[in-house]
Amino acid sequence: MKAKASGLTDKEKNLSIIKDNPEGITLPEIAYIMEVASISISREIKKLLKKDRIKKKRNKYLSG
Repeated sequence: MKAKASGLTDKEKNLSIIKDNPEGITLPEIAYIMEVASISISREIKKLLKKDRIKKKRNKYLSG
């Protein structure tokens, strides 16, 4: 896992973290990197999924 991204919106941070982990990353792992609770980023993750910016395979998120 890569270090926390800075200077970006939460949506951009989520996307950056997911892109930096081409093997996929779970929601709890994203939250850990961002130093927030999983529930606080789940809405932004859902928006990225809906816009096809990312994909979900099993329990991992991948760059779309």
